[in-house]
Amino acid sequence: MAKLYHVTNYYNKESILQQGLRNRIDKTDDCTDKVNRIINEYRPIWLDKLIDRSRCIFFNIEICPRDEGRFGICIDSEDLDKSKLYVCDYEIADRIWKDIIDAKYTGKHSGIDIKDSVNEYWASMIPFKEYTKTGVSMNEVEILYFSSVSKELISFINDQNIEFDEVLYRLLHYEDYHFDNCGRNYASIRYKGNNIAELIFDAEVSGFVIEFEHEEEENLINLIKSVISHEYSIATQIKKDLDTQFIELLKYAETLKENGSCIDG
Repeated sequence: MAKLYHVTNYYNKESILQQGLRNRIDKTDDCTDKVNRIINEYRPIWLDKLIDRSRCIFFNIEICPRDEGRFGICIDSEDLDKSKLYVCDYEIADRIWKDIIDAKYTGKHSGIDIKDSVNEYWASMIPFKEYTKTGVSMNEVEILYFSSVSKELISFINDQNIEFDEVLYRLLHYEDYHFDNCGRNYASIRYKGNNIAELIFDAEVSGFVIEFEHEEEENLINLIKSVISHEYSIATQIKKDLDTQFIELLKYAETLKENGSCIDG
């Protein structure tokens, strides 16, 4: 028996409560779709047709990842169809992602041909039962389930805090500012077509940071304050050098939290 964990955003909660966890219920972005398409492109022909990386549920084993702005779902592996449950080497998957998506921004590439990496990824795949029995050596794994999970088998965890996804969902209803979700814990903010700030959430200090491009806007600060629970602190900052800004922001947010300087909703 093993505990498996899946993280998703608050938008999916009602659907999961009604229909259970379905493959690819999460809204995928263009980057995820691109990676899945390339991995599937080099999929070995001998694999069962049900094995399609774009139509599976991803799990972590034993540890629920701390994923800002999302909540966790826990499932007992004994309740799943083992013929549809597989394990792959996450480090290879991460390398593929970095080479396809991140390299054009970072300039860093593994130097390994993408086809070779994908072939290595598929070669790492083994049935979950084999993984648990033989203890195959992988530094980090991702669990793939090529089916759905009924709602009766699901336990929700980390579902009590209003975190990034829910706050962003509230802010999307305002017309003056446009919020674009750029990642799991931050969003860009545009006003009249221009990027003016970023909204960042740090779960470690239960705080939000509004990082302005040039000067702070009181209206925007008050808007974000109005939708943040009293449980969360808020800090503002003009952008500084990339090497120092996040360290300073996190220290500032942590100081606010320690001093009890929270925002009343």
